[in-house]
Amino acid sequence: MADEAAKITASARLRGFRPRPGFTAWRTLGYLAAMILLRSWQRSARVNRAMRLRGFTGRFPLLDPHAPPTAREARLAGLLVPVFLLITLFLVALNNAASPASLP
Repeated sequence: MADEAAKITASARLRGFRPRPGFTAWRTLGYLAAMILLRSWQRSARVNRAMRLRGFTGRFPLLDPHAPPTAREARLAGLLVPVFLLITLFLVALNNAASPASLP
């Protein structure tokens, strides 16, 4: 929306609009605000239409929290847990080796 506002104000300046005191400036600023509102409304309608076409029903489908993990999830956890433990041990050892208390 900020990009749209920047485009609209830039186009108004290119057309010679300079904010000055008076009714004409307020009317022009009102038109600019209305254009920003209208464009954001049209954009939200396009996004809504695109989401509906992709099957969005207004609810986010959630996984069953009580379902047992699949074999793929179990294998992934079995692989990632040891990797994270090794990384943590490596970082702790690296931190201990670089600390000034361990220097003679």
